[in-house]
Amino acid sequence: MKKIVLILTQIISLLVIVFTIASLNSLPDGYELYVLLPLSYFIGSSFLYSLVLSKELKYPLSTYGILLMFFLRTVISPYASIASGWYVEAIYAPFININIALSIKLIAWECLLSLIFMSFIFRKDGTKLDITDDYNDIRLKGNKLFYLLFIIFGIMCFFLWGRELVSFGFLSSNEGERIGDNTNQFLNLVIQIIKISATFVFLLLMQKLQLKYSKNKKLKYALAGIFLAILNTSIIIGERRTIMLFTAVSSIYLVVVVFKKYKNLLVLIGGISAIILLGMFTFYKTFVANQFSSYSEALINNDFSLEDLAHNLQAYFVGPHNVSISVLLSKTTELNFLNMIYDFFRSIFGLSFLASGLDSNLTSQVFNSIFYSSDNYQSGHILSSVGYGYIYFGFLMSPVFTLFHLTICRFFEGLLKKSKSFEGIYLWSYILLMFITVHHL
Repeated sequence: MKKIVLILTQIISLLVIVFTIASLNSLPDGYELYVLLPLSYFIGSSFLYSLVLSKELKYPLSTYGILLMFFLRTVISPYASIASGWYVEAIYAPFININIALSIKLIAWECLLSLIFMSFIFRKDGTKLDITDDYNDIRLKGNKLFYLLFIIFGIMCFFLWGRELVSFGFLSSNEGERIGDNTNQFLNLVIQIIKISATFVFLLLMQKLQLKYSKNKKLKYALAGIFLAILNTSIIIGERRTIMLFTAVSSIYLVVVVFKKYKNLLVLIGGISAIILLGMFTFYKTFVANQFSSYSEALINNDFSLEDLAHNLQAYFVGPHNVSISVLLSKTTELNFLNMIYDFFRSIFGLSFLASGLDSNLTSQVFNSIFYSSDNYQSGHILSSVGYGYIYFGFLMSPVFTLFHLTICRFFEGLLKKSKSFEGIYLWSYILLMFITVHHL
């Protein structure tokens, strides 16, 4: 199965290479090198055969997760762009042909170097992460009384300030404005308290099910566990699909670890449920369902096309148009290492408060001011890792932050393998997924 997945993605990348070459005359100026993207994936993934075919694949979540991210970014996204004729992330952002060509080279170089780097660092040390291993000794390690008190506090926050912030299962289509636009720092704190409280409820109930399951391996306890995972995923706070995705995968993974006897059935049920929930969430945002009285009316009044798919792939997986803005930034501004140090200080809890008073701007703020061609907008678009690396280290060292992310993935999957607690398995899988899916800082 592992070999089939890798071979299938390589076959698709070869077909996209041929398709791109055949479409060369129709590509806009700056995109003549588009073929480098699927080509970089095909060559880079070839280095992973010995790793994937190993009897003990030591970091499977990171290996397959990152491989999927690069496949979507360098194979599927270019194909959707060419097939639809849509190449930009935002029509209002600067478009300079020579910068587009360089950005394609940067993404291809990042993909190739990252996959080769993976073939080395994911084979060293550690033992196989296999959810068929005996995990009967995992326990809830935290203080149950603290968890219960926090849950009570979370319930109070919900009834006092959070009832308008929380949805269950799907977002209402009749809100007038998107719920993600109505938060401030206090409400963000309330959101986090409610979400953490829901996680504690999930973990406490999972322990109860584990104790019952340890006495007899009945299917009903496993089904109850996956039902709890679906409920935990269904608590929607805000509009970030990534939070729902991370919650779904972490919850399902923990259930599969506890009830490993039924792992195939649990993965099937959990996967289908997560896809449905994420599909509804995506529908809400893509079809602007909050502007209509119902989801059916939103569907009737919107047409989702291949062009829309190309645009979303460019936006969420950082296409050449996005990276070209980083190239433009590096040519038009004089950022130095002090700016980079400031970025990292502002990203660290505690230190961010001390750095906030300094007279400086985050690189992402400068990036967005160029993206929007206005100083009035300092957020909204992703600053890619490879673009950030290019700004401060040049072409050859541009993937340095991506390689750093890969190293962090290896570290957190190592922690996940060693974890013997409900909290650890849930937390490390959640953080691991964040780094697997990241293309930006």
